[in-house]
Amino acid sequence: EIAAEKRMGAGESQGYQGAAEVPEVPASFNQSVRWRPVPLLHNPRTPRIAFRSGRDQADGDNGKSIRYRRRSMQTITTTPELAALCETLSRSDYVAVDTEFLREQTFWPLLCLIQLAGPEAEAIVDPLAPGLDLAPFYQLMADTSTVKVFHAARQDIEIVFLKSGVVPTPVFDSQVAAMVCGFGDSISYVNLVKKTTGADLDKSSRFTDWSRRPLSPKQLDYALADVTYLRDVYQRLRQTLDKTGRTPWLQEEMGVLTSPATYDTSPENA
Repeated sequence: EIAAEKRMGAGESQGYQGAAEVPEVPASFNQSVRWRPVPLLHNPRTPRIAFRSGRDQADGDNGKSIRYRRRSMQTITTTPELAALCETLSRSDYVAVDTEFLREQTFWPLLCLIQLAGPEAEAIVDPLAPGLDLAPFYQLMADTSTVKVFHAARQDIEIVFLKSGVVPTPVFDSQVAAMVCGFGDSISYVNLVKKTTGADLDKSSRFTDWSRRPLSPKQLDYALADVTYLRDVYQRLRQTLDKTGRTPWLQEEMGVLTSPATYDTSPENA
């Protein structure tokens, strides 16, 4: 239930070249959640980090690149900010989505961060910010005109469903798509980014307690990379699916992910 599971991969194929060894979670990690409403960044007066989106990605075999404009990192802590962001993202044909959450001593997960990135905007949403209403985010997840792109989507979709009753749709799971495209079963996000873009992601913040505040700029940078590079991965996988005619294979798998029955996690049925 932490970022490491999707970044490192829960079931990397032993034959996959370049797969990283999954380190053990420190014994001190699973402790009770301690949170107080403090700013997401170390110092609210500190300028937001200048963040360059994912490394230039080759467009097929023609040597062209998909490029995103350099922007400052946006951290969302109020409902009007979130509504404006989601309005912008809803005008795109896709949005990359990731969440950070903790499962501590309770059955239900604690949603700690939401990362969102489209072609024209990217931001981190702080669900723990006092007074923040996530309704605009849930409306975006239910918008059938915008594809929601996840990597290893099931746990992210589950927490959205548990919090709102909404199953994001339509969905594109890059881990499943990578399998359909021949990258092997359960490839991690880190390895898929490396294979499709050539970028090496910083893994040093993978065991962060995302419920703590404030988070450091490095931790926020790490979290946002889970969606900024995912835009590049999505474009490459879509190209491969279109070339190979395997899109229907992926759609069949996505039918399971978007079924509410998949997320029936009531304690009596656990």
